[in-house]
Amino acid sequence: MDTTSFEDFSSALVFLKEMKVGVVSRSPAGDGFQWSAGDSQLDERQLFLLKAQRGDDAIWMDEETGLMWLFEKTPLVVGVTYPKNLRFAGHDDWRTPTVSDLKTLRGTAKNERGAYVKPTVPTKLTGAYSCSTAVRKGSRNDGTTWNFTTDSFGEVQYREGKIKWASDGGYVGFEKDSTSGEGAKIYVRGERSIRMSDWVESQISWAEENDYHNFPVTPDAILALETLTLADDKFPPYLSKLQSLRKIAVSECSTLPQELFLLEHLEELQWGGGLDHSGPDHCVLPVEVGNLSSLTSLILVDVKISALPQSIGELRNLKKLHVMRTNVGSLPESIGQLKNL
Repeated sequence: MDTTSFEDFSSALVFLKEMKVGVVSRSPAGDGFQWSAGDSQLDERQLFLLKAQRGDDAIWMDEETGLMWLFEKTPLVVGVTYPKNLRFAGHDDWRTPTVSDLKTLRGTAKNERGAYVKPTVPTKLTGAYSCSTAVRKGSRNDGTTWNFTTDSFGEVQYREGKIKWASDGGYVGFEKDSTSGEGAKIYVRGERSIRMSDWVESQISWAEENDYHNFPVTPDAILALETLTLADDKFPPYLSKLQSLRKIAVSECSTLPQELFLLEHLEELQWGGGLDHSGPDHCVLPVEVGNLSSLTSLILVDVKISALPQSIGELRNLKKLHVMRTNVGSLPESIGQLKNL
């Protein structure tokens, strides 16, 4: 007989309403309630609901984060436009995930399907999924996604329809509005409950406050971060904790923080001005740049620096030095020590 158990009567009653068949009664052990199908034959939808209630593959509880997920291509998710219309597995608080929620499912390396998804996720996530996070804090969300294949945040692109005219000026028809880059539907409930150190919490808060949507949200992923692209002097707190960083690209900033020069494994540093070749009127490349012993590439473009420090000669692994549209008039003598250039 098809049965499932509940701790309280109200939850069992909600499930009965969803199933539209069966009966609710006291559990034989007397410690709760149970729903049973009785003599009813369950259809595909009802069997799916029963599997979900039992904790089978329709929904998944991420023990690492405390979030419960309802994945796509389920009979109740297909065709649902707003999660407020969704009641599933005894819950009516399903919501469209934020980009931070989706990134908790992110893996640090590509899997066999070419997607960055952590191995504990029981379904095959690929491509883009819709999220509720706006591109900029406080702005309207016209459609955003997290893409597990490209490992990046994206916007849905809209194209407004227009009247189509023939070459002779006659009316041909109307081209409908169209969209591209839309994500698949996936829903979540609950709040993240990952235990994290203060510095990790600070970096995640920094990323959310500055709309840095590609920044990871789990401790392991943050510690494994290899590339960071920044602008406007908006550097994360505790930057020196990110010892896996191999590349940093910064633009439109006036100075480089001292913590940057504590990144022992940094291999590439790019410092550039804005797209209009503007930027702060005066910048300084600190002498501490010589501490970056692993650096192989240093690129300075559209930055108003007037000199390179003598300490640049300490970068014995440097293979590429690109200085363009700066105020540097001459190179320091120590440049001769860089035998790999």
